[in-house]
Amino acid sequence: MATLVAEELDADWSQMRADHAPSNPVLYKNLLFGVQGTGGSSAIANSYEQMRKVGAAARAMLVGAAADEWKVPASEITVQDGIIRHPSGKEGRFGAFAEKAMQLPCRPTEAEGSVAV
Repeated sequence: MATLVAEELDADWSQMRADHAPSNPVLYKNLLFGVQGTGGSSAIANSYEQMRKVGAAARAMLVGAAADEWKVPASEITVQDGIIRHPSGKEGRFGAFAEKAMQLPCRPTEAEGSVAV
């Protein structure tokens, strides 16, 4: 699951960390079974699209935060191996923009090269 998110983010996998979801069946239930948990290979069947959308949303929010801080159009920003860059030479890692990104609306679009939410 974490790999799907990392791919959408274009993150540096060596810097990724996955944590288990806390017990909360309302928030984290398996949509196929209606309970928190997976069986067999149901995690991919159940969550593939969700994880891709989460990664796409996070990427769009991080890019938006960088664009806002750098006062440049988001369309000019690229992300590669966990580094957000602008052609002007400005760059930063996800952590530099995470707090600001959390304040932004969660709306990636296919035009940004991400899965539409």
